[in-house]
Amino acid sequence: MNFKPTRAAVLISALLLIFLGSVFASIQNETINKDAILAALRELRRGDSQDFLVDKIRQVGVDFKLSEQVKGELTKAGATTKLIEAIRANYRPPLTPKPTPEPSPIVEIKPSPEPSRRMRDIIFSGTWAEDKSKSEGVSTRFTAIREITQNDKQISISSKLVDPEDVSRTDLTNLTRIYSLDGKELTTQTGDRTAVTSAIWSNDGNILELLTVTTTLTSSGEVKITTRERLTLSDNGALLTVYSHSDTPRGPRDSKQVFYRVRRGRSPG
Repeated sequence: MNFKPTRAAVLISALLLIFLGSVFASIQNETINKDAILAALRELRRGDSQDFLVDKIRQVGVDFKLSEQVKGELTKAGATTKLIEAIRANYRPPLTPKPTPEPSPIVEIKPSPEPSRRMRDIIFSGTWAEDKSKSEGVSTRFTAIREITQNDKQISISSKLVDPEDVSRTDLTNLTRIYSLDGKELTTQTGDRTAVTSAIWSNDGNILELLTVTTTLTSSGEVKITTRERLTLSDNGALLTVYSHSDTPRGPRDSKQVFYRVRRGRSPG
């Protein structure tokens, strides 16, 4: 029996492809490049709505000008007049980055030769909602939510973005990463994207450092992003702080995110 994807699945896949042209992520509002839009259009069937593409472009902009040649490529790929005009009106040239408070440096953490008892006591499992007032270098529109599941062998982290004005509206770019807690690398292949993950504990067992190397194949070649995150708990396990450093084709990015643990019966956001 042949499996036919639903239209909703196709739209979700297309929106995910948009973010292959920018830094996921996470979770920054990056401008969108031409290859990402073309990839999304290839995933759509003729007649499918392109409104979600138009909305995303109006929100974050594009990093290229709409020349006649580019317009021809987009039109050939199935871009509507509405999408073409959104691209024309939302070109955003690179800006000189403003200095931001530098978070605590990401230091190299060497794994302990033997897992300590303290390591087993550090449990990150739970639902975590971002505290925007304490976070630095992140998107100001959406609130990040992390669902973490941890056992003796691995830790799984699912990330999504929520509109604080309407918590039922979430960004469709949900992402789950799995890290082995025994120091081994895990490789995940999704379409043209390969992610290699690993995790190590600090010597005192109080800090977990996660390393993610993502390589995406595009028409312009490989796009490689290396992200190192450092996770710590405070306030008797009620607060999670994540310091992140990413090396991207657009340069390095640093951020600090503070999350509070969402108790049962309480909605995040």
